[in-house]
Amino acid sequence: MRFLPEMTLLLVDHRPVLLAKLRQRGALPVSIEGVNITSNGVCWLQTIVKDDMIDFQLLEPKGEAAVSCIVYHKNNDVAKRLVDLGFASVAPFNHSFQSDPSYSQYYKELLKLESKAERKKVGMWWDDKAYNSLTSTILRKLKQALPSVRTVPLLR
Repeated sequence: MRFLPEMTLLLVDHRPVLLAKLRQRGALPVSIEGVNITSNGVCWLQTIVKDDMIDFQLLEPKGEAAVSCIVYHKNNDVAKRLVDLGFASVAPFNHSFQSDPSYSQYYKELLKLESKAERKKVGMWWDDKAYNSLTSTILRKLKQALPSVRTVPLLR
C-alpha cells in the first residue's frame, strides 16, 4: 500500500476475492470515509500505515477517481485513530448513507472522538498560546520565588 498525500488517498494493491479477472491491474485509490486529514495525519499515515497490509469496507465508489471506505490497520479503524489523535477532523455527514444505521452510528462515534480530542487539546486542537502563557507564568514565579543570586568574582 502506498499513499498520495496531496489527495489523501491510499493506493492499495488490491487483490479481490471475487471477479478478480474483471478488475484492471494497478493500485486501487481508497479514500478514508468521514474525515478530513491534516498534514500531521498525512505524516502519521505515511509512518504507520504505508507499505503495510490494510483491510477496508467498501462504502461507495467515487467515480473513476477512488472508492470511499472504512479502513482498518491491524484491526484498528484508521479514521477513528486519526480523529482520536487530533490528526483529522470529522467531515460533514455523507447524506448518501442516511438510511444506513451502522454508518450513522459510525459517524456518531467519530464525533465523540473529535470532542474528546478537542477537550484533551491534542493534535490540531493543541493551543500554543495557552502553552506559551503557562510557561512564561511558571518562569516568572520561579524568578520571584528564588532569592536573587549575586555573582562572586573569580580569583585567579
